[in-house]
Amino acid sequence: MNKKVLLIAGVVIVALVGVFIFLNSGGTPAVSTDPYAIQAPPSPTDTTITPIVTPSSTPVSAPTPKPAPTPKPIPAPVPTPIPVPSASQTVIVTYTNSGFSPNTVNIKKGDTVKWVNKSSDAIWPASNPHPLHTGYPEQPGNCGTSAFDACMEVPPGASWSFVFNQVGSWGYHDHLNTREEGTVVVAAK
Repeated sequence: MNKKVLLIAGVVIVALVGVFIFLNSGGTPAVSTDPYAIQAPPSPTDTTITPIVTPSSTPVSAPTPKPAPTPKPIPAPVPTPIPVPSASQTVIVTYTNSGFSPNTVNIKKGDTVKWVNKSSDAIWPASNPHPLHTGYPEQPGNCGTSAFDACMEVPPGASWSFVFNQVGSWGYHDHLNTREEGTVVVAAK
C-alpha cells in the first residue's frame, strides 16, 4: 500500500509543480531566446502576435494576413434580338348587292385578302382578264388558270381567301357578274 500512496503523491507533486510554472509564466507559453528553438504555431483562436526573437535580437512580427480579393461581378449576358417576321395580315373585302367594298385594297407581300359575300347572289372572285383569269402570274390555280381564281361559286354568307405572294397591282372581277371589279395592290414587305 505504501507504493500506491507514494505513486499518487508523486503524481500530485508533479501536477502541482506544473500548475505553479504555468501560473508564474502569466498563462502563456514562454518565448525562447534560443534562435534555434521551435515554437508551436498559435491556436486558431489566438489573436495576439507573438514576437519572434532572431539571433540579432530584433523582434519580428508575424505578417498581417491580406484580405481575400473581392470577386468581380460577371455581367449578365445580353440577349440577342431574334428578328420576328412581320405577321401577315388579312384584309376583308365585302361583296354586297352594290359591288366590292373597298374597291381597292393595299397590302404587303404575303398578306391575305378575304372576300366575304354579303349579297343575295353567289360570287366568284378571279383575276382579270375575263374569262381567262391569267392576269396574276402565280400558276396554276385549282381550275387550270391563275392561282388567283376561286374556281367556284361563293354562296351568300360564305367567303373565299387568297394569299398574295407577287408584288404588283392585280385587277379582279366577279366571274358571275363581270361589271363588278376591284384591285389589289401588293407592296414588298
